[in-house]
Amino acid sequence: QAEAKEYIENYFGHYAGVKRFVESTIQEARRLGYVTTLFNRRREVPEIAAQNTITRNLGERIAVNTLIQGSAADLMKLAMVGTFQELRRAGLQSKMLLQIHDELIFEVPEREVETLQTLVKQQMEGLPSWMYEYYAPWTGKVLTSVAGKDFENRVTELLKYEETQKK
Repeated sequence: QAEAKEYIENYFGHYAGVKRFVESTIQEARRLGYVTTLFNRRREVPEIAAQNTITRNLGERIAVNTLIQGSAADLMKLAMVGTFQELRRAGLQSKMLLQIHDELIFEVPEREVETLQTLVKQQMEGLPSWMYEYYAPWTGKVLTSVAGKDFENRVTELLKYEETQKK
């Protein structure tokens, strides 16, 4: 526990803005009893007022996570809706199959791969202008795989790309 505490203290010492953000989010949640995402989706957090320390700490984590992860989910939903609308507008046969965190999986005819890559990248990177106050612009890589041909190579490429983003 001492090592973990030291790690957390060092982190917040280095990233003081994160500490201020966490503290202000918790204070606001205590004051209001709820938090909202950057798109004004609201989540009640009654745990934040609990007498029990464990329950109150849970409320604090819920408040901070809701603001961060809820706002990220809102952004993803915007990208998905925009992508779907553009797919229909362009008359493409590609289909959005699945969303996993910040990834979208599509079924795409080979002739539409390049078009879809451009479309998805534009939608994923196209934050509303007011959002840049809160988020750095997202830049990502669109990976494709033709079933059975090069799936293993694409997974390896994705893993290498993710590793470079951690550095």
